[in-house]
Amino acid sequence: MTLRIGALASNAAPEPTPAASAEEAQPAAPAAEGAHAPAEAAPAAEPTPKPNVVQAQTKGEAEVLQNLSERRAALDEREHDLTMREQLIGVTEKRVEERLAELKDLETRLNAMLAKRDEAEEEQMASLVKTYESMKPADAARVFNKLDRSVLLSVASRMKPQKIGAVMAAMDASKAQDLTVMMALRLNLQRQRAAEPAPVAQPQPAAPPNPPPA
Repeated sequence: MTLRIGALASNAAPEPTPAASAEEAQPAAPAAEGAHAPAEAAPAAEPTPKPNVVQAQTKGEAEVLQNLSERRAALDEREHDLTMREQLIGVTEKRVEERLAELKDLETRLNAMLAKRDEAEEEQMASLVKTYESMKPADAARVFNKLDRSVLLSVASRMKPQKIGAVMAAMDASKAQDLTVMMALRLNLQRQRAAEPAPVAQPQPAAPPNPPPA
């Protein structure tokens, strides 16, 4: 019985070991060719083409810079024109001031000359009035009948009332009447001018008070 069991055991195929099974399960790796040669570098991948954003930005910036440059040139030209106008206005104002000063000086001299002329004319008129007052009324009346109205009025209005009354009594009736009307109108005009009130100076607006310090 023991011999039969041993024979069965010897006839059975031996079971493979785990290590052998693993080696048989994996296929043998192919031998590397040129094992000692360095591995060749893999070819670099080509970059993926990107949208032309940089060029678009550069073009936009160039347009902006061009617009700014044109705007700056226009502003510089306008500033130059304004400067020239200011200089021209300054020169014109200076000339106007000089001209006004000349005119003011000329006006002052003319007023002085007119004043002297008025004084001389007044002296001549006063001398003429004395001459007519010293004449006989009839002789003065013959001259007054032929005098110009403005001259007659100037002389007669300066004569003393007694003297001019005697002369007018010897004058022609129409001439004497005309002289009377002119003297009356002149007297009324003088009274009106004297009765007119003097011009009142307009009050200047008061300056606003200074604000209190903060």
